[in-house]
Amino acid sequence: RYSTRNIHFGDDTFNINNVHLKTLLEKYRDKIGLPFTCNIAANNVTEKLIIQLKDAGCTGVYFGFESGVEKIRFEILKKRVTNKQYLETARLLHKYDIDFVTSMMFCLPTETLNDAIETIRFNNRLRPTGSREFYLKMYKGTLLGDYALSRNLSVATGKYEYQTKDDADEHYYVRKIPINGLGLLFLKFPFLIRFAKPIIMSRLDKTLAWLKLPLLLLSYYSMKSFFRMSIWNIWNWRYFFASRKYFFRKRWNITSDFVSETKYR
Repeated sequence: RYSTRNIHFGDDTFNINNVHLKTLLEKYRDKIGLPFTCNIAANNVTEKLIIQLKDAGCTGVYFGFESGVEKIRFEILKKRVTNKQYLETARLLHKYDIDFVTSMMFCLPTETLNDAIETIRFNNRLRPTGSREFYLKMYKGTLLGDYALSRNLSVATGKYEYQTKDDADEHYYVRKIPINGLGLLFLKFPFLIRFAKPIIMSRLDKTLAWLKLPLLLLSYYSMKSFFRMSIWNIWNWRYFFASRKYFFRKRWNITSDFVSETKYR
Protein backbone atom coordinates (compact mmCIF):
# COMPACT_ATOMS: atom_id res chain seq x y z
CA ARG A 1 0.00 0.00 0.00
CA TYR A 2 2.81 2.43 0.85
CA SER A 3 5.44 1.14 -1.59
CA THR A 4 7.84 0.09 1.16
CA ARG A 5 11.45 0.31 0.00
CA ASN A 6 13.35 -0.20 3.23
CA ILE A 7 12.79 -1.94 6.55
CA HIS A 8 14.10 -0.91 9.96
CA PHE A 9 14.20 -3.49 12.73
CA GLY A 10 13.53 -1.52 15.90
CA ASP A 11 14.64 -4.21 18.36
CA ASP A 12 17.05 -2.72 20.90
CA THR A 13 19.53 -5.52 20.17
CA PHE A 14 18.97 -7.18 16.80
CA ASN A 15 22.01 -9.43 17.33
CA ILE A 16 21.19 -10.62 20.84
CA ASN A 17 21.19 -14.24 19.57
CA ASN A 18 23.41 -14.72 16.54
CA VAL A 19 22.36 -18.34 16.02
CA HIS A 20 18.70 -17.36 15.72
CA LEU A 21 19.66 -14.29 13.69
CA LYS A 22 21.47 -16.38 11.08
CA THR A 23 18.23 -18.28 10.34
CA LEU A 24 16.20 -15.07 10.30
CA LEU A 25 18.59 -13.35 7.89
CA GLU A 26 18.52 -16.28 5.48
CA LYS A 27 14.73 -16.33 5.41
CA TYR A 28 14.54 -12.54 5.13
CA ARG A 29 16.93 -12.54 2.18
CA ASP A 30 15.02 -15.29 0.35
CA LYS A 31 11.43 -14.22 1.08
CA ILE A 32 11.56 -10.42 1.46
CA GLY A 33 14.85 -9.15 0.09
CA LEU A 34 14.37 -5.45 0.87
CA PRO A 35 17.29 -3.35 2.14
CA PHE A 36 17.13 -2.94 5.90
CA THR A 37 18.70 -1.24 8.90
CA CYS A 38 18.83 -2.41 12.53
CA ASN A 39 20.13 -1.73 16.03
CA ILE A 40 23.06 -3.82 17.25
CA ALA A 41 25.22 -4.37 20.34
CA ALA A 42 28.94 -3.98 19.66
CA ASN A 43 29.94 -6.61 22.21
CA ASN A 44 28.23 -9.33 20.16
CA VAL A 45 29.62 -8.44 16.75
CA THR A 46 31.86 -10.75 14.72
CA GLU A 47 33.13 -10.53 11.18
CA LYS A 48 30.95 -13.53 10.32
CA LEU A 49 27.87 -11.67 11.56
CA ILE A 50 28.71 -8.56 9.54
CA ILE A 51 29.08 -10.69 6.41
CA GLN A 52 25.68 -12.30 7.10
CA LEU A 53 24.06 -8.89 7.59
CA LYS A 54 25.57 -7.59 4.37
CA ASP A 55 24.51 -10.68 2.44
CA ALA A 56 20.92 -10.32 3.69
CA GLY A 57 20.69 -6.72 2.49
CA CYS A 58 21.65 -4.70 5.57
CA THR A 59 22.61 -1.16 4.55
CA GLY A 60 23.09 0.35 8.00
CA VAL A 61 23.23 -0.31 11.73
CA TYR A 62 22.73 1.85 14.80
CA PHE A 63 24.48 1.46 18.14
CA GLY A 64 25.15 3.58 21.20
CA PHE A 65 28.43 3.87 23.03
CA GLU A 66 27.02 6.61 25.28
CA SER A 67 30.35 7.85 26.67
CA GLY A 68 33.84 7.83 25.21
CA VAL A 69 35.22 7.40 28.73
CA GLU A 70 35.33 3.72 29.66
CA LYS A 71 35.25 4.39 33.41
CA ILE A 72 31.93 6.21 33.11
CA ARG A 73 30.51 3.58 30.77
CA PHE A 74 31.58 0.76 33.10
CA GLU A 75 30.92 2.21 36.55
CA ILE A 76 27.99 4.57 35.98
CA LEU A 77 26.11 3.03 33.05
CA LYS A 78 27.11 -0.57 33.87
CA LYS A 79 27.76 -1.12 30.18
CA ARG A 80 30.88 -3.26 29.98
CA VAL A 81 31.77 -2.78 26.35
CA THR A 82 35.32 -1.56 25.76
CA ASN A 83 36.47 1.16 23.42
CA LYS A 84 38.45 -1.55 21.63
CA GLN A 85 35.24 -3.47 20.89
CA TYR A 86 33.56 -0.36 19.48
CA LEU A 87 36.59 0.42 17.32
CA GLU A 88 36.65 -3.16 15.99
CA THR A 89 32.93 -3.02 15.21
CA ALA A 90 33.44 0.25 13.34
CA ARG A 91 36.39 -1.24 11.42
CA LEU A 92 34.29 -4.21 10.26
CA LEU A 93 31.37 -2.00 9.24
CA HIS A 94 33.71 0.19 7.20
CA LYS A 95 35.34 -2.88 5.67
CA TYR A 96 32.02 -4.25 4.40
CA ASP A 97 30.60 -0.85 3.47
CA ILE A 98 27.72 -0.81 5.95
CA ASP A 99 26.70 2.64 7.17
CA PHE A 100 26.34 3.15 10.90
CA VAL A 101 24.99 5.80 13.23
CA THR A 102 26.20 6.19 16.81
CA SER A 103 24.44 7.43 19.93
CA MET A 104 26.04 9.58 22.64
CA MET A 105 24.87 10.74 26.07
CA PHE A 106 25.90 13.91 27.84
CA CYS A 107 25.55 15.28 31.37
CA LEU A 108 26.14 11.88 32.98
CA PRO A 109 26.91 11.52 36.71
CA THR A 110 30.56 12.40 37.45
CA GLU A 111 31.06 13.53 33.82
CA THR A 112 33.25 16.60 33.41
CA LEU A 113 33.41 18.91 30.43
CA ASN A 114 36.65 17.21 29.39
CA ASP A 115 34.85 13.85 29.52
CA ALA A 116 32.10 15.20 27.26
CA ILE A 117 34.69 16.39 24.77
CA GLU A 118 36.41 12.99 24.94
CA THR A 119 33.07 11.42 23.96
CA ILE A 120 32.98 13.62 20.86
CA ARG A 121 36.62 12.81 20.12
CA PHE A 122 35.97 9.06 20.41
CA ASN A 123 33.00 9.38 18.07
CA ASN A 124 35.34 10.88 15.50
CA ARG A 125 37.66 7.89 15.85
CA LEU A 126 34.75 5.60 14.89
CA ARG A 127 34.00 7.68 11.75
CA PRO A 128 30.23 6.95 11.67
CA THR A 129 27.85 8.01 8.91
CA GLY A 130 26.00 10.09 11.48
CA SER A 131 25.41 10.42 15.20
CA ARG A 132 22.62 11.17 17.68
CA GLU A 133 23.18 13.13 20.86
CA PHE A 134 21.08 13.10 24.02
CA TYR A 135 21.06 14.58 27.50
CA LEU A 136 20.71 11.99 30.23
CA LYS A 137 17.37 11.84 32.03
CA MET A 138 17.09 9.45 34.98
CA TYR A 139 13.95 7.92 36.45
CA LYS A 140 13.10 6.86 39.98
CA GLY A 141 13.13 3.10 40.39
CA THR A 142 15.74 2.45 37.70
CA LEU A 143 19.20 1.19 38.60
CA LEU A 144 20.89 4.35 37.35
CA GLY A 145 18.35 6.66 38.98
CA ASP A 146 18.62 4.94 42.35
CA TYR A 147 22.42 4.76 42.08
CA ALA A 148 22.72 8.51 41.46
CA LEU A 149 20.14 9.32 44.15
CA SER A 150 21.89 7.21 46.80
CA ARG A 151 25.21 8.93 46.09
CA ASN A 152 23.80 12.45 45.95
CA LEU A 153 24.63 12.74 42.25
CA SER A 154 21.20 13.85 41.06
CA VAL A 155 18.51 16.47 41.55
CA ALA A 156 14.79 16.02 40.98
CA THR A 157 13.23 17.68 37.94
CA GLY A 158 9.82 16.06 38.35
CA LYS A 159 7.97 13.57 40.52
CA TYR A 160 9.83 10.61 39.03
CA GLU A 161 12.55 12.33 36.97
CA TYR A 162 16.10 13.34 37.81
CA GLN A 163 19.04 14.99 36.16
CA THR A 164 22.69 14.91 37.15
CA LYS A 165 23.77 17.24 39.92
CA ASP A 166 26.29 19.69 38.51
CA ASP A 167 28.29 21.03 41.45
CA ALA A 168 31.11 22.21 39.17
CA ASP A 169 28.68 24.01 36.83
CA GLU A 170 30.25 22.30 33.81
CA HIS A 171 27.05 20.67 32.57
CA TYR A 172 25.60 24.15 32.24
CA TYR A 173 27.89 24.80 29.29
CA VAL A 174 26.94 21.53 27.59
CA ARG A 175 23.21 22.15 28.08
CA LYS A 176 23.27 25.63 26.60
CA ILE A 177 24.59 24.52 23.22
CA PRO A 178 22.39 23.01 20.47
CA ILE A 179 23.05 19.33 21.13
CA ASN A 180 21.39 17.84 18.02
CA GLY A 181 23.95 17.56 15.25
CA LEU A 182 26.88 18.49 17.48
CA GLY A 183 28.67 15.18 16.90
CA LEU A 184 28.10 15.47 13.17
CA LEU A 185 29.50 19.01 13.17
CA PHE A 186 32.79 17.76 14.64
CA LEU A 187 32.74 14.80 12.24
CA LYS A 188 32.48 17.10 9.24
CA PHE A 189 34.97 19.60 10.64
CA PRO A 190 37.35 17.55 12.84
CA PHE A 191 39.79 20.46 13.24
CA LEU A 192 37.18 22.07 15.52
CA ILE A 193 37.83 19.42 18.18
CA ARG A 194 40.90 21.30 19.42
CA PHE A 195 38.68 24.35 19.97
CA ALA A 196 35.74 22.41 21.44
CA LYS A 197 36.23 23.54 25.04
CA PRO A 198 36.54 27.29 24.37
CA ILE A 199 33.60 27.07 21.92
CA ILE A 200 31.39 25.30 24.46
CA MET A 201 32.46 27.57 27.33
CA SER A 202 32.07 30.78 25.35
CA ARG A 203 29.48 33.33 26.39
CA LEU A 204 28.20 33.64 22.85
CA ASP A 205 24.88 32.06 23.76
CA LYS A 206 22.93 33.89 21.07
CA THR A 207 25.49 33.00 18.43
CA LEU A 208 25.37 29.34 19.41
CA ALA A 209 21.56 29.47 19.37
CA TRP A 210 21.71 30.41 15.70
CA LEU A 211 23.38 27.06 15.04
CA LYS A 212 20.40 25.12 16.37
CA LEU A 213 18.44 24.98 13.13
CA PRO A 214 21.43 24.30 10.79
CA LEU A 215 22.70 21.54 13.10
CA LEU A 216 19.23 20.05 13.37
CA LEU A 217 18.90 20.00 9.58
CA LEU A 218 22.36 18.47 9.28
CA SER A 219 21.34 15.75 11.75
CA TYR A 220 18.12 15.05 9.84
CA TYR A 221 20.01 14.90 6.55
CA SER A 222 22.41 12.31 7.93
CA MET A 223 19.47 10.18 9.09
CA LYS A 224 17.83 10.58 5.67
CA SER A 225 21.01 9.23 4.11
CA PHE A 226 21.21 6.43 6.67
CA PHE A 227 17.66 5.25 5.93
CA ARG A 228 18.21 5.90 2.19
CA MET A 229 15.13 8.08 1.89
CA SER A 230 14.60 10.24 -1.15
CA ILE A 231 13.54 13.87 -0.78
CA TRP A 232 10.10 12.83 -2.01
CA ASN A 233 9.77 10.23 0.74
CA ILE A 234 10.55 12.83 3.38
CA TRP A 235 7.48 14.78 2.38
CA ASN A 236 5.31 11.76 1.72
CA TRP A 237 3.98 11.32 5.25
CA ARG A 238 1.12 8.91 4.52
CA TYR A 239 2.88 5.89 5.96
CA PHE A 240 4.28 7.88 8.87
CA PHE A 241 0.92 9.19 10.02
CA ALA A 242 -0.78 5.84 9.48
CA SER A 243 1.84 4.07 11.62
CA ARG A 244 1.81 6.80 14.31
CA LYS A 245 -1.97 6.68 14.57
CA TYR A 246 -1.83 2.93 15.17
CA PHE A 247 1.11 3.24 17.55
CA PHE A 248 -0.41 5.93 19.76
CA ARG A 249 -3.78 4.18 19.88
CA LYS A 250 -2.09 1.01 21.13
CA ARG A 251 0.24 2.93 23.42
CA TRP A 252 -2.62 4.88 24.99
CA ASN A 253 -4.54 1.71 25.76
CA ILE A 254 -1.46 0.07 27.33
CA THR A 255 -0.47 3.21 29.25
CA SER A 256 -3.99 3.81 30.56
CA ASP A 257 -4.21 0.25 31.90
CA PHE A 258 -0.74 0.53 33.41
CA VAL A 259 -1.41 3.82 35.18
CA SER A 260 -4.75 2.66 36.55
CA GLU A 261 -3.31 -0.58 37.93
CA THR A 262 0.14 0.54 39.12
CA LYS A 263 0.89 2.03 42.52
CA TYR A 264 4.06 4.11 42.55
CA ARG A 265 6.33 3.66 45.51
